[in-house]
Amino acid sequence: MQQTVSWKRFSLLGVVTFLFYLWMAWALPITDTVESNYVLSAVTMMKHGDYLSPMIYDIYWFDKPIMAYWGLIASFSLFGVSDIAARIPSVVVSTMTVLAMYRVAFSIYQVERIALWSSIALGTALEYWYIGHAVLTDGYLLLFSLGIFYYLYRGITDESHHHMVYAYICAGLAVLT
Repeated sequence: MQQTVSWKRFSLLGVVTFLFYLWMAWALPITDTVESNYVLSAVTMMKHGDYLSPMIYDIYWFDKPIMAYWGLIASFSLFGVSDIAARIPSVVVSTMTVLAMYRVAFSIYQVERIALWSSIALGTALEYWYIGHAVLTDGYLLLFSLGIFYYLYRGITDESHHHMVYAYICAGLAVLT
C-alpha cells in the first residue's frame, strides 16, 4: 500500500523551519569578509545593472559562481539592502533543503516518520544552522546536490530517463552555485 505525504505536516514543517532559521537572523550583522564580498558584489551588480557578471568595487570578479549573487539581488530588490535582506536567501534555501530532505526520504522509504526525522536531523544540525544564516553558497550547493543524488537514484532504480534529465538540471544549477 502506497502512503501519501501529509501536506499539512509538510507545510507546517516548512513554516516552522523558515521561522527557526529567520529567528534572530536580523541580529547578525554582515561582518565576515566572505559574507561582505558576496553582499558588496551583489550591490555592485545592481548598481551597474549587470546581472550576469559578478563585480566588486566596480571590477569584474569571477571568484564565485552567480547563484548566490542572484539570490542576494532578488532579496535586495524586494527588501532593500540590509543585513537581514542579505540573510533571507540562505534562510529560504535552507528551508527548501529541509523540505527536499523530507520529500526524498519519504519517496525512498514511504514512511512519513522517517521523512520527518530525516528533515529534523538535517535542520537542527549545528553546522547546517550556521549555513542557514550565513551568506554563503553552501546552502545552494547542498540543495542542488540533494536533487542530483535523488534524481540519479530514481533514474537508475526506476530506469527513468525523465529523472536523469532532472538530475542533470540539478547538476547545472549546482554549477551555477
